[in-house]
Amino acid sequence: MNWSLVAQSFICSTLIVMGQAFWKIGLFRNDSENLDTIRSWVSLLTTPWMLLGAVVYIAATVYWILLLKRFPLGLAYPLIIGFALLNSIVVSTVFLREGLTLLQMIGLGLMIVSVFLLAGNPS
Repeated sequence: MNWSLVAQSFICSTLIVMGQAFWKIGLFRNDSENLDTIRSWVSLLTTPWMLLGAVVYIAATVYWILLLKRFPLGLAYPLIIGFALLNSIVVSTVFLREGLTLLQMIGLGLMIVSVFLLAGNPS
């Protein structure tokens, strides 16, 4: 098991999910139902939560590029996606108070297993 790849993939996916969670919070805190003018979009996109989300998302992209430099895409990308799915379910349930169904819980368990299978060293 390549623990460096696992840890770095987890960090990168956590940054991705944090950026998106900040955007979601920004949408909650703003009147985002009326996005029919340029002014309303500018108003939304310049709120602190949306800007923080953008900064974190840019940091995640830089981290992802550095990760790709060190590890094969075929290993790194599935781990990033797997961890992003896990992290998004946790963040949406714990911090955004969104519901979690039984089917999602089963999927979460399967994702945990698949992350460990993907990170395994077949040699």
